[in-house]
Amino acid sequence: MRYGVPIIGIPLHLDQPLNVKLVVEVGIGMEVERGGGGEGSFERERVGKVIREVVVGEGGEGVRRRAGEMGKRLRLRREDGEVEVVVQKMREVCGKGKIRRAV
Repeated sequence: MRYGVPIIGIPLHLDQPLNVKLVVEVGIGMEVERGGGGEGSFERERVGKVIREVVVGEGGEGVRRRAGEMGKRLRLRREDGEVEVVVQKMREVCGKGKIRRAV
């Protein structure tokens, strides 16, 4: 969220379904729904459809805009020490070559 990138939620278990619902409710992401009435697996067609919509679709335009606005607000909040700690830890892990940066 800090970088203003929309979230594509693929909730698997535990707190993820709730987190994805919140992201969708706030308008900064979209959810990939499971096949089979919500009890099945994540079908590639559904995943592709949501990715397309978020990245280039008209329906994703508002999501992209709101995610960008959220990122700006978070970056302006330098006093938020918890976010800074997480960002720094992620930079350390990425710098060690354990995770490659996608952006």
